[in-house]
Amino acid sequence: MFGFFSKAFSQYRKVDLKASYVRYNRTKTIPSPKSPHQQQSLTVSYLTDSCGLSLDKAISASRWINLKNTEGLDSVLRLLKSYGFTKSNIATLISKHPRCLMANLEKTLRPKIEFFESLGIV
Repeated sequence: MFGFFSKAFSQYRKVDLKASYVRYNRTKTIPSPKSPHQQQSLTVSYLTDSCGLSLDKAISASRWINLKNTEGLDSVLRLLKSYGFTKSNIATLISKHPRCLMANLEKTLRPKIEFFESLGIV
C-alpha cells in the first residue's frame, strides 16, 4: 500500500531545477555596480600615479590587490625608496608581485630587505 502511494505522489514532487534556479536568482540582492568599479578605479589610478605602472599593467595588478586606503601603501613605497629603489624598480616589482604592496611593513618587508642588503644584493 505504501509503495503505491509513494509512486503515485512521486510524480507530483518533481522539481523543475531550472525554474527554481531562475526564481532564486531573481530574489538575490545584486550589489551596487558603482562600488567595485570605484574601488578598482582607485586601485588602478593609485598604481599608475604613485607606482609608475602603465595602464595595462595596473589593471592586471588590480585584480590581485584590494585598496581601501593608501596610507599603508605609501609607507611601503617610502620604505622601498629609502633603500634606493627607483621608480622603474618599484614599477617592475609591483607589476610582477602586486601583493607586496599589501605586505606587513615591519614583519615582512623590512627584514627581507635588510637580509638582502646584508648580502650586498640591495
